[in-house]
Amino acid sequence: RFILDEKININGYSPSNFNQVYYGYISAKDSLCKSLNSCAVKLLNNFGIEKAKNYVSKTDIELTKNDNSLCIALGSTEKGASLKEITSAYNTFANDGYYSTPTCINKIDDELGNTVYQSQSSKTKIFSEDTSYLINSALNDCTKTGTAKKLSKFNFNICAKTGTVGNENGNTD
Repeated sequence: RFILDEKININGYSPSNFNQVYYGYISAKDSLCKSLNSCAVKLLNNFGIEKAKNYVSKTDIELTKNDNSLCIALGSTEKGASLKEITSAYNTFANDGYYSTPTCINKIDDELGNTVYQSQSSKTKIFSEDTSYLINSALNDCTKTGTAKKLSKFNFNICAKTGTVGNENGNTD
C-alpha cells in the first residue's frame, strides 16, 4: 500500500517536508526512512490521534489533555520528551514489543554473591513481535538508504530514526 507524499493541509495544519521535497506515491516504510512529515501526519490522521495516544501512554512519555492535534505525528507535544524517554520508547521495538523503564543498574551483588539490589523494572507489552520486526526493518533501512545512512559505515546492524526541528533560522534540535 502506498501513501501520496504531497503538500497537505488538514484543518489548517500544513506540515512540510524538509526542503519542500515531495516524492509522490511512496511506501510507508520508505516514508519513514526519508522522514517525510506529510506522510507521518496522513498516517496519524487515518490511524487516529486517540489510538496513537493510547500507545504513547504505555511509555514514560507524558501527554497532556492539550496533545490532541496531528502535530504529535512529528513529535510535537506540550511537555516534550527527553532523549531518555524517546530512546526508551524506541527500545520497545528492539525488545519484541515490550516497553520497560530504563535503568542504569540491573543488579548489585556483594562479595559473597548475595543480591543487595535488584532493579524492579517491569515490562509492558505494547506491540506484537510482527509489528516490532517490521518497524525494526524500516529503521534498519534508514541506516542504509534513508536519513541515517551515515551510520551505514559500522559493520553491525543498527536501527535508527532521524528527526529535525527547525524554523526560518535553521535547525533548532
